[in-house]
Parts: sequence; structure tokens; C-alpha cells
Amino acid sequence: MAKAIVAVVTGIPETVAAFDRLAAIDYEKVETEAGKSVLSAVKGKTRHDTGSLQGAWSVEGGAFINNEEYASYQEFGTRFVSPTFAVFHAWDEKQSEVEKAFEKEITSVAAKAGFDT
Repeated sequence: MAKAIVAVVTGIPETVAAFDRLAAIDYEKVETEAGKSVLSAVKGKTRHDTGSLQGAWSVEGGAFINNEEYASYQEFGTRFVSPTFAVFHAWDEKQSEVEKAFEKEITSVAAKAGFDT
């Protein structure tokens, strides 16, 4: 004999509303904060002679920007210059800080949405 299981689901509108609030994570804000925490390491790993290349680094969202025309040659190298990979090395070095920035924002938004964190 087959048994039937009946469940009554309540609170669906409230749950949907909570998930909508959870979707309010400001990723650009978190990417910028995370990028800023890595920026000093990027500058420290950048080759320097006059300091203009180091000083030209900035962060916008999750992107590291350097408007010096030779920045990409220093970062990625050429057949004459070895690459520094300053951004990649700095990002790897500061990975835990980046993760903490995202975790902080997600926890904050989840708490505001009514989820236990």
C-alpha cells in the first residue's frame, strides 16, 4: 500500500522577499575594497626607477589600472624584459584579505535579509 506524504509550506512570500534582499550584495563596492587592500602590494611589486609606474596604479571595481604606456610591458614582459606579474603575485599574496572583504559583505547583507549567519 502506498503512503502519501502531505506537507504544508508556509512563509513562501517572506522567503522570496528575504532572498530578494540577499541579492542586494554590492559586488562593485566589495571588489573596490578588496582591490584597495591589494593595491599597496601591487605597487610594492612593481619595478621602479623614477616611481611614476608605481604611482600610476589605481583600482576601479575589480580592475587594476595603470595608464603609463609601458605598464603592460613591465607587467607581462617582452622578449627584452622579464615579466613582473605584480598584480597576480600581489593578488595571490592578499587572497585571504580579499576573501574576508567578500565574506564581510555577504554576512552583512544576509543578516539584514533575516538569515542567520
